[in-house]
Amino acid sequence: MAGQQDLRIRGHLVIPGALLSVRYTRGGGPGGQNVNKVATRVELLFEIDRATGLLGAAVVERLRKSCSRRMDRLGRVRIVAAEYRHQYRNQVAARDRLRELLLAALSAPRPRRASSPSRANRERRLRSKHHRGAVKGLRGTVSNDD
Repeated sequence: MAGQQDLRIRGHLVIPGALLSVRYTRGGGPGGQNVNKVATRVELLFEIDRATGLLGAAVVERLRKSCSRRMDRLGRVRIVAAEYRHQYRNQVAARDRLRELLLAALSAPRPRRASSPSRANRERRLRSKHHRGAVKGLRGTVSNDD
């Protein structure tokens, strides 16, 4: 079922509804007749390949890495929401999760800044090595000069 509402991520960044599709199914678990009769479980599908021009190649690649387990064979990110008894609330929850995933992919990871051990740490390490060497030095052969 295509033709969803556009999804605003932040500022002027909006995912067009044409890239989103939703399926409704009956949810599992406890809930009595409501679970057995009403299709409240929401499965939101986001076509990631068609969003490359909108998001950029680097963002799409980060999204592919972080969502590799959520992707289907057609390259769509699949988000399932079934925690509420109402279809609308599950749809809002699924859209919120997709927004969070996209926001995480939009922020580039900070490069790791190399650090060096502190002076006290180096001194402790060297003291420990000298102590260990002294202990091993005491294990030499015993001479019987008697």
